[in-house]
Formats: sequence, C-alpha cells, structure tokens
Amino acid sequence: MDGYTFQLPAKASSLDQINAVIKILEQEVPSTHKKGIQLLGLWPNDWVKNIATISQNIRRLPLDYALSLHAPISPMSQNDFVDLRTDTALQTMSSVCTFAEEHNIGDITIHTNSTDNHQRHCGQDQIRSEKLRIINNLSKLSKEYSSINLSLENLPAPLMGDNITDPNQMPHDFFMTTDLSILDFARDFAGIPNLGFCIDIYHYQKAKSQVDYLIQHFGANPDSSVLKQFGCSGIGVPLSPMRDLNDLALEIKSLDSKIFDCQLTGYDKSVWFPHNGLLREGSEINDTFAGKEILSLIKNVRNLFGEVNFSLDMPCTDYITRKEQITSMRYILEKL
Repeated sequence: MDGYTFQLPAKASSLDQINAVIKILEQEVPSTHKKGIQLLGLWPNDWVKNIATISQNIRRLPLDYALSLHAPISPMSQNDFVDLRTDTALQTMSSVCTFAEEHNIGDITIHTNSTDNHQRHCGQDQIRSEKLRIINNLSKLSKEYSSINLSLENLPAPLMGDNITDPNQMPHDFFMTTDLSILDFARDFAGIPNLGFCIDIYHYQKAKSQVDYLIQHFGANPDSSVLKQFGCSGIGVPLSPMRDLNDLALEIKSLDSKIFDCQLTGYDKSVWFPHNGLLREGSEINDTFAGKEILSLIKNVRNLFGEVNFSLDMPCTDYITRKEQITSMRYILEKL
C-alpha cells in the first residue's frame, strides 16, 4: 500500500489557521504520505453566517489535499437543526453534503447530536425508535450523496467533561459512547459503502476509563443516581468492560462496516469526578503506553480498511504555531 493520509484540523472560516496548517504539513509530511485538512465549524456561526468565507478559503487549498468537513455539532443542548433524530437535521446535513460536493470534499464527520438533559429518562423502546430515526436519516444521506463518505463519530463519557464539573449540568447522549453502541450502529451500516465511522481515540478512552471505574466501584448495575453523578446517564446497564480499540476495529470489519477517519490524540486513564476539575481534551502523542497503542491502531486500521484519514486533533496552546501537533506528527512519522 502507498503511504498514510495525515490531516491537521483548522477552523474553516480562519484563513490564518488554514495557511498555518498548510505550512506545517508541507514542512513535516514527506511526499510518500498524503496531506489533508479537517475543516471545523460551529453551528450556526460558521456553516451559516460564514459560509461564503469558508467557500472562498476552500477554493484556495492545494488540489491534491484530502479534505474532510467536520459537520456542525451542538454538544450542550438539543438543537433540531443538527439533531439527527429530526427531519430538520436531515435538511441541514443535506445542505452540508451539497456544499461538500460543490467543493470536491470526499469525507464528512457527523455527530448524532442527540443531546438531552439529565431529567429525561427513556425506556428501551423509545431509545430504539430514536436510533431508527438516526439510521433512516443517515441512510437517506448516503444514498443521495453516494460520492461522499459519511463518518459517524463516537462520543466521550462524560459528554462535556472538559467544560463542566457539575453533574446536574452535564448533558448526555444515548448513542455512540460505548463499544456496544458503536457496534449496534455498525450492524445497521453493514454493506453500505459510504457509511461508516470516525473513531476519536480520546473520546473512546475517556468513556472506557469512566465505565471501568464504575464497574470496579459500583458493579455492572449501578443505580441511575450513580450514573448521573459520574456523567454517564446516557449509558445503559448492565455495564460491561469496553473492548481495546484494535479489537473494536476488527469487530467493525467483521460486521462489513468501515472506519473512514481516526482522530488522534494522546490520553491517560484519568476519570472524571463530580465537582473535581475538568478533563483536558487530549494531549501530545509521544513514547508512552498511549503513543504505542496509537501507533498500533494506525497500522491496524490502515491494513483493515485501506485509505483512512488520520487527523492529529490534540489541543494546542497556539493554533498558528501548533507545537503540540508538530511534536506528535514527528513522533508518529518516525515510528511508522
């Protein structure tokens, strides 16, 4: 196989960020690998108000770059415009897909955006009904926009542990947090060539650490009040230990589904505790247990699924110089 595809994220409406990312990619990524950009935007400020600026910025990009859009998200509260359970979100995503087609963008990363507050309690029948609406909307999009890979991204637990310390303020999502939920979607995606997953490593490891802690201290069937206190109200019981990411990738492949994107960032095994500080949304990738696991995952995912976008998504102190992303890129390229 040819080289890997490496992306850096950039705010789609910021020409300064885009130019900085291009400069870094040209300096750091050898010609044996493909370069690309993951274009980020918030709803509605970017994908509505700044859409003309974004269009202009994309048309300036190198023609050989692998481009992906990170579709609009609404993690804090329910929003019909992006909540994939709604017909309104189907219209929103259709407009995003049309934009991607017009700008020769082949990949879109999507969140379910099915966020709810803690006071809502759903039975299994209602959860299944809501999941079916998500699947139906994604299926319609995949058929109408067959030239675009649609990647559903997994979520962390707790959902906003990097912004919220009070469990009473913590939103939750019933879908795409645990390996069991991801594989449940994979069964529905089976055989659909342009419908698959974006695996966010940090999100997965945070959910895994949280679930492991709950099982260790409260058992497989903790009370709903315990789940709420630890930001896990969207996760159903009984709890079960989450798979290693390499095992998850193998299982997705065995179900005839796909991984199109991996968002790479360092992580630790820290747990979110109520009223006890914020989690950091990832860290540099270096020669630690996490770095070695990430290298193994990159190789295995590429071998299983062929061409995959690997985006370095760790936070930076400066999104022009991007020291943390450069350091991580150098480590990965050296070790591969």
